[in-house]
Amino acid sequence: MHEKEERMYSALDLAQIGAWYFDFATRQVHWDERSGALFALPADRSVSCKEVLSRIHPEDRMAIESRLQAGLDPHSGGNYQMEFRVIWPDGSIRKLLGRGKVFISRDGERQPVHIIGTILDLTISNTAETALAQSRKRFQNLVETVNDWVWEVNQNGVYTYASPRVNDLIGYEPDEVIGKTPFDFMPESEKKRVTNKFNRIVTMREPFWAMENTNRHKDGHLVVLETSGVPYFNENGTLLGFRGIDRDITERKKTEDACVQLNEQLDLKNQELRETNEYLANLINYANAPIIVWNPNNIITKFNHAFEHLTGHKADEVMGKELEILFPQTSRDSSINAIRRTASGEYWESVEIPILRKDGEMRVALWNSANIHAEDGKTLIATIAQGIDITERKQAEEVLRESDRMKSEFIQTVAHEFRTPLTSIMGFSELLLTHDQLSSEEQRESLNYIHERSMALADLVEDILDIARIDSGATLPLKMSLCSVTEIFRQVQPFLKTQASLHRLEVNLADETTLVNVDKGKMGQVLENLLSNAVAFSPAGSLVRIQGDLFQGGYRISVADQGAGMTPEQVAKVFDKFYRADTSDTAVEGVGLGMHIVKHIVEGHGGKIWVESELGKGTTVSFTFPLTLRQVEENSNS
Repeated sequence: MHEKEERMYSALDLAQIGAWYFDFATRQVHWDERSGALFALPADRSVSCKEVLSRIHPEDRMAIESRLQAGLDPHSGGNYQMEFRVIWPDGSIRKLLGRGKVFISRDGERQPVHIIGTILDLTISNTAETALAQSRKRFQNLVETVNDWVWEVNQNGVYTYASPRVNDLIGYEPDEVIGKTPFDFMPESEKKRVTNKFNRIVTMREPFWAMENTNRHKDGHLVVLETSGVPYFNENGTLLGFRGIDRDITERKKTEDACVQLNEQLDLKNQELRETNEYLANLINYANAPIIVWNPNNIITKFNHAFEHLTGHKADEVMGKELEILFPQTSRDSSINAIRRTASGEYWESVEIPILRKDGEMRVALWNSANIHAEDGKTLIATIAQGIDITERKQAEEVLRESDRMKSEFIQTVAHEFRTPLTSIMGFSELLLTHDQLSSEEQRESLNYIHERSMALADLVEDILDIARIDSGATLPLKMSLCSVTEIFRQVQPFLKTQASLHRLEVNLADETTLVNVDKGKMGQVLENLLSNAVAFSPAGSLVRIQGDLFQGGYRISVADQGAGMTPEQVAKVFDKFYRADTSDTAVEGVGLGMHIVKHIVEGHGGKIWVESELGKGTTVSFTFPLTLRQVEENSNS
């Protein structure tokens, strides 16, 4: 019997249900710890009805007494159930569900003997339901206030939801749209075109963006919509349909068409201007610029000194030869075609054409040209062209464009990297400020998280400061001290432990007691950066190998992964500031400073670092640092 009672109380405890017992003879309530806690009354002694009723919300007491009286009727089943509120000493209110059964004496006047019941706390459940309702309301308000039409279709393309904005776009109410397909609102020709596109999208089961389609408004006029959507699936991966938005771009399309017409008019005016300037261009003095003249057969007939300086050829070396000798093989055909077009009346205005120097160097020149005609104004005699060497300018522009791109990407990434931990810090600090009932453990967890995010921000700031030092020409500050290779690896032990369940880690350190004179913290930063890259760009469960070897005069450490690898072009840029091999939306987080800083740390120690990688076969990053003079002598003697 005792064992059965234990099992019963264990089940009640697991369900978070309290049990109680009321004795009519003593008018006392006996209950377990959970019931007592829900009433904020002691559980180690019996309590009176008066004490219990004092905790019940005044508005609920009469209902409880009425329900209890009904249960006391000897002719009733004796069971009752009701929800009620209790007020704790701190003023907080809990909502409880009480269930009970009245037991009646079987002899005499059938008087009530005792009541046995249970209590369940409904407060958390009601709070969650309220939060869910509020969340749904916020989502509905958001959907109904955005300018775009939000929709959902099932796997057959039939609308199952349409936001009220649909009325502003195509004139229909949501209930007029639900049950129909997008194609029901398109002209016949548009329906065929979009159906083919949508069928491919359904087959690929992929998101789609900015798909333009023409729809007929309820009043008959045409509306151009821009549609974007994403698929959604059930837990088994079965496609259930698509959700997305439609945006009215009718006015934008009209503006684009107007711009096209305007550009055509501008092109026509430019052509007229070129024709007007034909004779004026022949009067320009080309003496200070490279000038070349060729006849209708593309034979060079004039080659000035500025052109000699540009190409490295003397005039007598090229006079009488075809123009193609001046062009690199890779762009020769396109350059000759451009020249042929000048013979038919086309004029060059700032056309970029590569020039091959005599020594093999390639230069880029910006050209304009003019045709020289006979007295009849029709017969072409020659074409004259003037060039400006813009090679350095092109290179500078490319460097500037790349720098601007990388800086913009860097700023965006840094903003994101700062925003994520700052959001966490603000959220947890607000939690600590507004919830004074948090337990000590909850407060400690929140503070630990704030501390971790703050440290992440500090590391990012330190990386940016290191870049500033490098850009200013200063060397990174190093705190050199003697330590063993093993001590360096201890810096990354916490990181290795976090990755042990995600990747297979293999560490093989030869001569790990070797003493080196390094900044232990910076070397740990180097190693952790390389390991972070290795695990971040490797599939889960793959092998990451760490190898340490002693060689004459130094120690070499290599980190090898089985990731996607890199192209030679990516390897060449891997140490560039702000460079990130993957810049997609799903790329690994980071600001592209790590490898740039790593290189300067290694070189600051007098070491070298290099990358070996092959696309599809993984990447190995190796770096070295010199040994102390004493260690070199010991190794030589041994």
